[in-house]
Amino acid sequence: AAIVDAIETGDPDKADAAVRRFMAPVLAALDRMILS
Repeated sequence: AAIVDAIETGDPDKADAAVRRFMAPVLAALDRMILS
């Protein structure tokens, strides 16, 4: 919901930060799967 809220407010910096916060654990999990 934070990502949608940030995008709807039209603030690209907030939207970018929200996407990064959301994607960081996803990318970390993918890294572990690929490297293991």
